[in-house]
Amino acid sequence: MGVTERAIATAAVTAMMAAGGEPPAFWPFIRATSRFNEDHTTWTDYPLRPGDGLFVELSGSIGRYHAPMGRMIFVDEAPPGSEFVSEVCIAAFDAACDAARPGARAGEVYAAWQWVVDAAGLSHYRRHHCGYATGIGFPPSWSGNGVPRALRPDSPTELVDGMVFHMMSWMLETGAGDYFVSDTVAITAAGGERLTTASRELRVM
Repeated sequence: MGVTERAIATAAVTAMMAAGGEPPAFWPFIRATSRFNEDHTTWTDYPLRPGDGLFVELSGSIGRYHAPMGRMIFVDEAPPGSEFVSEVCIAAFDAACDAARPGARAGEVYAAWQWVVDAAGLSHYRRHHCGYATGIGFPPSWSGNGVPRALRPDSPTELVDGMVFHMMSWMLETGAGDYFVSDTVAITAAGGERLTTASRELRVM
């Protein structure tokens, strides 16, 4: 409480570099509740307040290979609805991972994600994708050049073994609560394999 977005970004970048990382193609995206809808924006000098959510999305980088991940953390207390939406978010992520097998179409992976959201009573909520291809990246993007190859609704793109995606379960401004979780996922015959292991459960600090 009272810590600024900038201070959090400083700690994150310091830890990444101290662990042997290289400068990533995107610097960490760090923003509090009032700026949730500002995609691809990052820290300010805003001091966190009780009840704020903190959106954190960042990536390790070694040899220009990237492994993005994202989490939402709540300050002091989680707003009403947060636990429900966090459970939906994680379940939808897992459904998309299970569908992400060689031979599946990108649109089928998105449909698996959306099915869980719809079944939870949030059928009004839609995203333009639930993930995109990642790997080697140079500024200003860890998703390669041009338009990202994404897990979009109705996309016919076929997944093959060894592809790597930044899989995202992003539920902001749903009307029921806010949550966000993402991990790097490799496509295998058994489904998407998470390459990042940080806890995805709701966290209050």
